[in-house]
Amino acid sequence: MRLTCKIGTKNIKVVEVQPYEPLHILLKKLNIEDKNTKFIFNGITYSMSSILTFQEIGLTGDARIAINNQGIAGF
Repeated sequence: MRLTCKIGTKNIKVVEVQPYEPLHILLKKLNIEDKNTKFIFNGITYSMSSILTFQEIGLTGDARIAINNQGIAGF
């Protein structure tokens, strides 16, 4: 599935993930080192360092998520 990730105010990246993969795969695919980074999906905030899978949070198809991290918000 394709995730369109809005990072900060101007940066958008699209990554491919599988529903059975853990959320922390996003840290690697988006090249983010800060494990405190979170993302918002369907109005709920999730930690990107979580071992939950995309399937467990109900994300099983193409979607848009917003990445929330103070350190990268302006870039």
